[in-house]
Amino acid sequence: MRTAIFDLPTVPAGAQEDPVEYEPRTDPPDWARAGVPDGTEHYVFDHICREVRGDDLEAFEQLAPGGTYMDIPQELRRYDDQSFTDKYKRLEWDLPSRTITAHIARDGYWYIHPETHRTLSIREAARLQTFPDWFRFAGFPSNRYTQIGNAVPPLLSYALGTALLAADASSDGSVVPRGAALLRATADEYWEALGLWELLVQEVVFNGRASHGRVREFLERYPTPEHAAEMRAPRHDHERRAASLACRVLKEKGGAGDLESIRRTAGVPPAAALLIESLANGGRPPRSESTLRVAERVSGVHRTGSLNGVSQVTLSRIADFGTDPGSNQLLLDIGRNVCLAENPLCDECPLAQACSFRRHGSIVGDRSAKAVS
Repeated sequence: MRTAIFDLPTVPAGAQEDPVEYEPRTDPPDWARAGVPDGTEHYVFDHICREVRGDDLEAFEQLAPGGTYMDIPQELRRYDDQSFTDKYKRLEWDLPSRTITAHIARDGYWYIHPETHRTLSIREAARLQTFPDWFRFAGFPSNRYTQIGNAVPPLLSYALGTALLAADASSDGSVVPRGAALLRATADEYWEALGLWELLVQEVVFNGRASHGRVREFLERYPTPEHAAEMRAPRHDHERRAASLACRVLKEKGGAGDLESIRRTAGVPPAAALLIESLANGGRPPRSESTLRVAERVSGVHRTGSLNGVSQVTLSRIADFGTDPGSNQLLLDIGRNVCLAENPLCDECPLAQACSFRRHGSIVGDRSAKAVS
């Protein structure tokens, strides 16, 4: 607390002057005043706070640093003290602040100033979230408190980003960028991207589980939705699904390929619709268990759980954030048919030159990994 806000000018409850003159009581933290625009070095903005009700003021006056609702006299407790044992909280100069949450927009009782009988100002709350003083907030005071409470603290974001960059720089020769380059080059040279109908057949009619040969054979018989819709007597479930799907696609005027039209198509659940849109149009990485497995193995990221966040970041980078439909389709094909959960076909993989799994034979922590000779 002291490090973050002690330098700020003392203001009373209900202070509304904005900006106020900045005459620091002590040296501010380096990050707090860095970047303040020229001409505003002697001012601080958003250092405004709420009025305090008379009964609250009387209660605040009873609270020593670190005191809570249960430390005020019974007659001053206007809330049920069985449910609201920590309704009030006076912060302490030499301890960390309580976590700033968006609830501060409703009332500031969890954030009573360490020495002044009021709740925190907008700028004090922003400082505790590590926002520098040049950063301004928009809207009414409650809107500004909400923005601060909902934010990820900037210095925490910086620390996480620095750690991720350091981890990437220390990985096997930055295999992720090389994997992304190999994927795009292979897709551009060898991969013939599938159209929307072909993708619907692959992902909906066959649920993404059929071999290339089987899908190609089916598409030779029913190369367009019009052909599938004209089936007179479907012989098995795949043909029945294709006929129904084709009718819905044609009803959607050919299926524009956007997410909403795909979702409206028969039998396409939300996750499959997202995948199909990625494969048809790009714009997002093709997220599935198999593509995440490829990302983990190329990068050497340890598997910590299905569809975990670290793997998704790596997937986005290998897929170049999903910008190219052909690369997305190739990545999914590699995951399903080459980078198998057991006994992967590394000799057939176009990403093998950039793959940590291929280089080291296994990945510690990946239960599905099998040693590769």
